[in-house]
Amino acid sequence: MSFLDCHNFAIKVSFDGDEHYHNLERCNRLGKGTYHRIINNLSVMLEKYKNLSIQARVNISKRNYISIQKLFLDLKKYTEFENFNLYFDFVAVPNDSILYIDSETKKKICLDLLLFLSKENIPYYHDLKIGGYCMFKNQDSLTIHANGNLYKCYSLVGNENYQLGSIGQVTNELTGLGSMCPYKDCAYYEFCYGGCPFNTFVNNGKMERDCQFDYLEWFHKIVFLDELGLLTKEDVEGTIQHISVHKIYVDKNLTMEACR
Repeated sequence: MSFLDCHNFAIKVSFDGDEHYHNLERCNRLGKGTYHRIINNLSVMLEKYKNLSIQARVNISKRNYISIQKLFLDLKKYTEFENFNLYFDFVAVPNDSILYIDSETKKKICLDLLLFLSKENIPYYHDLKIGGYCMFKNQDSLTIHANGNLYKCYSLVGNENYQLGSIGQVTNELTGLGSMCPYKDCAYYEFCYGGCPFNTFVNNGKMERDCQFDYLEWFHKIVFLDELGLLTKEDVEGTIQHISVHKIYVDKNLTMEACR
């Protein structure tokens, strides 16, 4: 950890709901839940290693979404640390999975959650990137499994078709694909670059472009209202019809500059 701190590494931890739901999904090799272990380690890292950038991802599924507000309350104390940020996203699962959430339900969950976070004064990472310039696409990232095998995406660990070799014995090209989207004039191009290819993989076994333009547009419009202090449950759909998005920039300080 001292090495990672010294060289300004970024670390991501993930939660799958509050203690109860997280422990249903994330168990150690003895079958015991890992929630408190992650919480305790997170506390130690934030107190001891000030150069680490630590991001907590909250995974939302059909099973755990009712617990997400409680989880955010558990994590609220960590938002006081400058090197910590918090965001949420939906799990990538097949459409027929019991964990799958359809797009309209996603919108309802997002709206309720944003209103809750605003009420509780819990900061969150505003920029929703679906895919973005992820490790599968960029030139600088690799996943190294505990056994030394290499992959371009952590979600593909264990899939022999996407194994690139192992440490000391690279058998395949390590560079990323770059953008998977040909529509460079799209307002969300830099937030997406073709979306998360794992979203298509879970349904057809192929890492392909996954355009979610409608959801990105809806989400950033309600974030814009939230930043203005105008977000309410009343007639959201009617209100956002009056907002047009010209361009969303990757720089978080400019995120909503082009919204009117």
